[in-house]
Amino acid sequence: MNKKWFLSTGFLLLLLFCCSPESTEASGQDTQVEQGSVDDSQPEENVDDNDDEDEEPQDNEDNPEDTTDDTVDEGSDPEEVPVGPKGPRPVNTYKVLFVGNSLTYYNDLPKVFEEEATRSYRIIETDMVALANAALLDHWHNGNVQEMIKTNGYDFVVIQQGPSSQAYGRQILLDYGRRFKDLCDQYGAELVYYMVWPAKVNYHTFDAVIANHREAAEVNDALLAPVGEEWKAYFDTTGNFSYYGSDDFHPSEKGTEKAAEIIAETLFP
Repeated sequence: MNKKWFLSTGFLLLLLFCCSPESTEASGQDTQVEQGSVDDSQPEENVDDNDDEDEEPQDNEDNPEDTTDDTVDEGSDPEEVPVGPKGPRPVNTYKVLFVGNSLTYYNDLPKVFEEEATRSYRIIETDMVALANAALLDHWHNGNVQEMIKTNGYDFVVIQQGPSSQAYGRQILLDYGRRFKDLCDQYGAELVYYMVWPAKVNYHTFDAVIANHREAAEVNDALLAPVGEEWKAYFDTTGNFSYYGSDDFHPSEKGTEKAAEIIAETLFP
């Protein structure tokens, strides 16, 4: 009988231990820890997402701006792309380069031209490269004019040498005029021949001066400002040689004003 009581008592104690609150709380704590380990994985996933976003701009397929830059780099040739685009300007604004010798810088022809051209409500900006006794080949071999045409965005380039009545002067007008014409075409400028005149003592060569300038402008598809031709017509009609200065070669102020007027009419007909 004592043996049966002992077994019954042990069985009851085992049941009480298994159903105790402490055992239930311990198992619940294990469950919370497992759930907590799942929640802790969420911030790691967010960090991965942020890293992916940082890497996307490095992928050209997902970044149109990078793709465009790559296309420009592959398809452009720095030597062929003009470096001196004209860019946006106010209406009726023009840039003009004068290239020549003393027949250009005497009385500051570009300045007088500016004054003449602005009478028609235009805004004119001029530059001048003029050296005593210089021909077009001198300017070309110097190289300054080429750089200015490439970088300054001129609308017109007015070239002058002279008087150029002889065969050698004619050939320079043709050959070096062509070089300047090609450069002007490349950079969006219009080439203009400024026809000058002979010294009064060489008046008999006037027709050759006119013919050589007309030929060069025609052959090279350039504009022609026929200053010398209009001077001669005035001289022959009036007998008044007041366009000549005191040395009978360089222009007087009146002669420069007439030259500026004719050039303005040529550029802005």
